[in-house]
Parts: sequence; C-alpha cells; structure tokens
Amino acid sequence: MSDNFLNHCVGNNDCRPGLLMTHSNKRKIEIEKKKRVADEYTRKKFRPIKEIQREKLKEGLETPLDTSNKGFALMQKMGYKSGMSLGKQGTGIVEPVGIVLKSDRIGIGWQELLKEKRRKIAESRCKKEEIDPLAYRAHKKPSEQLQVLTSYLRSTYFYCTWCFTEYESLDDLEANCPGSSRQEHDD
Repeated sequence: MSDNFLNHCVGNNDCRPGLLMTHSNKRKIEIEKKKRVADEYTRKKFRPIKEIQREKLKEGLETPLDTSNKGFALMQKMGYKSGMSLGKQGTGIVEPVGIVLKSDRIGIGWQELLKEKRRKIAESRCKKEEIDPLAYRAHKKPSEQLQVLTSYLRSTYFYCTWCFTEYESLDDLEANCPGSSRQEHDD
C-alpha cells in the first residue's frame, strides 16, 4: 500500500493508542518507578536471615584453611600437605564431610523412626500376601469342620452333638445313637 493511501485513511488526526501524557499521569508513572527502585534496594539490602546464613556457610566451606589454623598446623607436622587426601596410602577423602542442615522443626531421630515404620508396614503387607501352604490346607469349609468335630467328640468322649448325650462306651453310642449327622437324627 502506498503512503498516500494510508495518509488519506488516517488523515492528520493521528490517534494511535498509548498513554495520555497529562501532568497527573506523568506523576503517577514517576512514583511507580521510584517505588520499584526502592523495593529492589530494600530486597537487596534486607535479605532474609536464613539466606544470609546459607551464603556465609557456603563461603566458609569454600575457603581452605590457612597455616595459622592450629588444626591445620598439627596436620602439617604429621605430614599432610594442602590438597592431599587423608590416610597413609593417600586413598582417603580430599574434601571434608559435608554439612547437612536441618531446616524443619521435627526431632533429631525422626528419619530413622519413619524408616522403621515404613519397614514394619512393608513386612506386615508381605505377611498378609504370603500364604502358608499348611495353614491353607488346614482351612476347611464350616461343614467339613463340623464333621471333623463331631467325629472327634464321638470317638474320644462318646458324645453325640445331635442327641446332646454322653454315652458310656463306643458300643453304647453306636447302639443308641441314630448316626453322626443331623439328617440321620431327623429321620
């Protein structure tokens, strides 16, 4: 499209969108800019204590010990040189053991307690899932259990559960009792 055509459409009244630059709007924009700058300054100057402590700890761990340190001087007397690993063969650690800071408010032995609880829960699940073949065979239907119980009572105690009578002997039981099941007693 040509510039003539565009100028003809738009004309001299250029009304592009944007901010109205009145004195009050300019003042609001300046106040917002000053506030943003002040907020950034306070964020940098007044950082949280935990963040400052974390940075100082990191700096302290990164700086090596100097020769004025008593522990380092003692290690030098024993033959240690900076950058060397510990141990006679030189196979020990070079870096010091890391520090793990506790940030939560839970007690010291809480992790071990959680591990123990999880282990016990896992064991109980395994026991539930594990089926003992002897226990599975011993598990019988109620009708089978009743039959085993009545035959045991008849042979050992000469007692009939259906007659509710205890007999003198096995011969007496067989002579006077109709049978070992309920159907035989009902007939």
